[in-house]
Amino acid sequence: MVVTIEYNETASHERRVKGYPGAPGIAIGPAWVIDPEIGKTSTRTIREDEVEAEWGRFQAAVAQALQQLQRVERMAQQRNAAEAVDLFRAYALFVQDRTFAENVRHHIADLHENAEAAVAAVVEKTVTLFEELDNVYLRERAQDVREAGRRLVFEMRANDRPQQGGDRHDVVLCGRELPPPDLLQRLGRKPLALCSELGSNTAHTTILAESLGLPAVIGIDGLLDLLSPGETVIVDGDRGLVVIDPLPTTIQLYTDEIRRRQQREQRYLGSAHRVGLTEDGRRVRVLANIATSQEVAPALTTGAEGIGLFRTEFLFQAAKKEQLPSEEEQLAWYRAAVSAAHGSPVTIRLIDAGSDKPIPGIRLPNEQNPALGLRGVRLLRAYPQLLHTQLRALLRAASYGPVQILVPMVTDMDEWLWVREQVERTLHELQREGLPAAPAALGVMVETPACALCVDLFAETADFFSLGTNDLAQYLTASDRAGSVKEVDPFSPALLRTIAAVVRAAHQADKEVVVCGELAASRHPQATCPFWSGWG
Repeated sequence: MVVTIEYNETASHERRVKGYPGAPGIAIGPAWVIDPEIGKTSTRTIREDEVEAEWGRFQAAVAQALQQLQRVERMAQQRNAAEAVDLFRAYALFVQDRTFAENVRHHIADLHENAEAAVAAVVEKTVTLFEELDNVYLRERAQDVREAGRRLVFEMRANDRPQQGGDRHDVVLCGRELPPPDLLQRLGRKPLALCSELGSNTAHTTILAESLGLPAVIGIDGLLDLLSPGETVIVDGDRGLVVIDPLPTTIQLYTDEIRRRQQREQRYLGSAHRVGLTEDGRRVRVLANIATSQEVAPALTTGAEGIGLFRTEFLFQAAKKEQLPSEEEQLAWYRAAVSAAHGSPVTIRLIDAGSDKPIPGIRLPNEQNPALGLRGVRLLRAYPQLLHTQLRALLRAASYGPVQILVPMVTDMDEWLWVREQVERTLHELQREGLPAAPAALGVMVETPACALCVDLFAETADFFSLGTNDLAQYLTASDRAGSVKEVDPFSPALLRTIAAVVRAAHQADKEVVVCGELAASRHPQATCPFWSGWG
């Protein structure tokens, strides 16, 4: 249902600003404005009689940060957001590290630096040590250390400033930019919604907001100049609209709509397991994206007919050790997912890592543009043992239930045929060894223009296709997923035409096409255009 609201031009206190839909839904609450200056370091020399007070400020900040981290970690676990859980645990380990605290104490007591300056100094020394290491994975952890230190400085400065209206768990989070840690870590509990001046509809913050059920509006020019802390705001994530200081009648209209949506959601849950059909009667399977085997059961409970994408790189990153996960470790991961699926298909993507998503045990070069560098199938060709171990585990897991293997970042036929040959060799190898194993369907992930233009050629040997719409939109429109939302249009005519061409070519070869990414879950009205019903 679309809300129709009459706008009273004479009510000057009600202000409406347009942005871009980041995550669907509606929320009403007081604005909690994240001051861009909070988290920056203020430096001053303290007197001897101020030492204990500054040390107390540091200890209080640590305690408060840990308390919030534990809360958001539990929230992330409930949402099966494995990547977020690992991130918050890393922050917690650093802020409570004994050596870190001793070094801060030295800067406060001996060098007479205030608490913020002491934290900043110790953090920068630690970051320098990390950045000088040869191991790429550990070098990447330098950013985690810097962010954890920024959190502590934020807590100290936040405790010193006047509190904004509203509790810290029932507010609309507003800021210029909201990196993923800010989304959850700024507030001790789940906020109502978020809106920001910057952002992207395929950026990690936006994706995380949607997974947490938080309405979001992004790309609002001059947002922080338009509202004051504590002002009531309405976030309409469906229309990309924020209403500041709304009229009582506007609040009532949106409150009624929220209630209708809640009632509708309960009805939807009751019919979640009905067969998926388009308006013209075509059968559509609804599948889930996961990063851990623990996410399988909740996905099936809420109506998923299987797993359309198991992103394995997060498991490799979570290992946090200086060696790659063994075949047996990986087998345990995949077997758990297949067993939990109870016969439903599980599509598992080969590790899609690169210098932007480093993994322990693999030393990668620093690249100016990781999105175009050594990643996906290119990485697997550079490290064939990495692929070999993963394939052995995947094919062994296939003996427990239907497994489909997805190959990422394919750009040419040579890459694809090489992977297919490795799969066949590995299966024969396992059979010779007498280990339980089974064949697995092998699919191409269509996320580059080069692959999209040659689907008819890949269809001769591919079992299925998966359209990775986030990366495909990025590469096709020369956009940056981490940049301005204005640069990424998931409904650009070029992208829609490309998708239509991929679907037609695949269906002519009688091959299935699965669609993943934010566009696949979008409720945008253009999603009803005719060729969408041809998706398999």
